[in-house]
Amino acid sequence: MRKAFLFNLLMILTVMLILSCSEDKKTNPDTESPIVVITYPPNNSSFVSGTVINIVAEAEDNEEVNNVKFYIDGVNSYEDSNEPYEYSWDTTDLSGSHTIYAKASDSSENTATSDIVTVTITDEGEAPNPPTNPNPQTGATNISINTTLSWTCTDPNGDQLTYDVYFGTNANPPLVSSELTVDNYNPGTLDETTTYYWYIKATDTDENSTLGSLWSFATLTGGAGQPPNPPSNPNPINNATGVSVDTILSWSCTDPDGDPLTYDVYFGTLSNPSVVSSGQSGTTYDPGTLEEVTTYYWKIKAYDDHSNNTMSTEWSFTTIDLLEILDQFQNTAINGYWVGNDIDHRWQTFIPTIDNLSKIEIYTNVVNPTGNCTIKIQDEDGSTTFAEEIFEASELPQSNWFEVNFSDNIILIVGNTYRISMYRTDTHSPDNAIYWYGYIYSNYPGYSDISYALEDFDYAFRTYGY
Repeated sequence: MRKAFLFNLLMILTVMLILSCSEDKKTNPDTESPIVVITYPPNNSSFVSGTVINIVAEAEDNEEVNNVKFYIDGVNSYEDSNEPYEYSWDTTDLSGSHTIYAKASDSSENTATSDIVTVTITDEGEAPNPPTNPNPQTGATNISINTTLSWTCTDPNGDQLTYDVYFGTNANPPLVSSELTVDNYNPGTLDETTTYYWYIKATDTDENSTLGSLWSFATLTGGAGQPPNPPSNPNPINNATGVSVDTILSWSCTDPDGDPLTYDVYFGTLSNPSVVSSGQSGTTYDPGTLEEVTTYYWKIKAYDDHSNNTMSTEWSFTTIDLLEILDQFQNTAINGYWVGNDIDHRWQTFIPTIDNLSKIEIYTNVVNPTGNCTIKIQDEDGSTTFAEEIFEASELPQSNWFEVNFSDNIILIVGNTYRISMYRTDTHSPDNAIYWYGYIYSNYPGYSDISYALEDFDYAFRTYGY
């Protein structure tokens, strides 16, 4: 019985409180009108007919805004009850001057009207087309604080265009740059966790102008943002063999937010190698002279300036076996063959894969040393010449060694075949023979001036007429 009495008493007090509030509201009604402003488009702006203009209004009230109505040329065209208060006005088939205003109502039916905004709609072809393709895209989030704004715009008459940039942190951004001749703008370092608004005004050489839509984006939250893309494009390529012991590691990497990147380099002879360089900004690493016939493993971890990081996949490569190349050279039959015409007689011999070719040494025995002798290093079909030396035949020794040095090492690609040719250009006669054989020298690190015998017997190749 006592509980029922207390419940009834509580209900009576609640009803009295509600009636008191209602009576107070009747006694002191809300008479304060809301405030409403059109933030886009700006007054006296121009658009090409057919443009969909996104009209934006801001409204506030001491209690709450009930709705905002948009009027075009005095006609109520749209009502929006939710922020942001917007209306997409299609100007297809319109031209000339038009007025826009907004009317806001609050919950007490107080109203307010914005200032009138006048816009001019021009026929297509008279003014530039509206700027489009904003970057960052409108509505984008987690944008880098170091972003650069860009857009595209064309003129139907092919006129040269200039641009005014409006940019700021509210929906009515100020002019920050005028008469740009490029379609991009760098606003500098932005604030984190901030929404920015911007639009572009394009003007042609006849002073016709068009505004783009109002765009917006939000910058990333401090310490957040997207991590770097995985490092890629390793050099040497993954699983490469025959790699030089003097190789330099390199890679490429980008960040989706445009953040600056640093790298940790992991490198060694075992899988899952240890860090050998940390915090470097460059995308190359010199591991020093490597061991021959050794497999190396490596990977890269990329960091942005928010401590986000991404690890690459693990790559590997195996260094060259110089002794195997030497054995291959010495055990390969090197066949010379005759090539000639009335004035050009030569013997050619193919050589195996030797890079860093530094010099050749030839044993010659010249009979009747007249005319010229040419020595060439070429690719297999003779279409590319890497080195060519011309001597008087009288300069060549009789029954002795003759050395031909190159000013720079000739870099030949491992796996390709090349040839040496030596020939005379004089009257062809058995009395004008050059008998020769020789050595090739390579400047591999640790193997300076290794000689590779062309053949094991004297006078292996000769050139003469017949």
